[in-house]
Amino acid sequence: MKSMVIGRGQIGSALKEIFSKAHECFIRDVMIEPDDPGEVDVLHIAYPYNENFIDHTRHYIEYYRPELTIIHSSVAVGTSNKCGDNVVHSPERGRFPNLAKEMLYFPKFVGGGDNDDRNLAKTYMEMCGWEVVQVDDSRWTEAVKLISNIHLGLEVAWRQEVGRMFESLGLEGQAVYNFWEDSYNVGHAKLGHKHLIRPIVRPDPIGGHCILPCMEIMDSQVKSPAFQFIKDSNEKRKQEIKRTHSSPREAVGF
Repeated sequence: MKSMVIGRGQIGSALKEIFSKAHECFIRDVMIEPDDPGEVDVLHIAYPYNENFIDHTRHYIEYYRPELTIIHSSVAVGTSNKCGDNVVHSPERGRFPNLAKEMLYFPKFVGGGDNDDRNLAKTYMEMCGWEVVQVDDSRWTEAVKLISNIHLGLEVAWRQEVGRMFESLGLEGQAVYNFWEDSYNVGHAKLGHKHLIRPIVRPDPIGGHCILPCMEIMDSQVKSPAFQFIKDSNEKRKQEIKRTHSSPREAVGF
């Protein structure tokens, strides 16, 4: 099927690589490329969310006149429903820089549209090796993507705070890391208690294009004290790094 990916960033480039395995797939940024195909069967939206996202998406739909539009971007809840007919939302998962490989390890959720839209998206993606899960409401896929990234931000902020607690007590903060990973998690894994296994994350400052932008999007719709905790802890961590003159790797690509 003739396809167009809008957004030549990390997500868009990875999608182009994946979809080209089974479909005729083009990619562009804001400017129209010399080999622009005109009308396409499937349009992929993979540019960052902003206040003009809906208008821009509707413009691209009008220009390419696709049978199906798939929004892969992290967007405010309710966005996909406002972009027009035959539009579904399908959030991405995976880490940089191996997105095109890692994304295929995660089931591809497809939310919204009608049965025909979801079935077409399912067939299209399965041809590229993706396992597809259909959801009636795109608001669910939009919300769960935002919450998933915010959850990781909360884990990082908590790990930052734990380090401060141990420092105040005059204890080595790495000890709690070792306790979780080498003792607590090992025991629960043997017992089959997957729900009690603690995530192991670094306390480095949060960076990248995932956690903080998703939190800002959700904060514009729903208020939570968790958001301020993440922001405050992350700013404290940046200042702590400056004081100690260390250079940790930013927690990018989560």
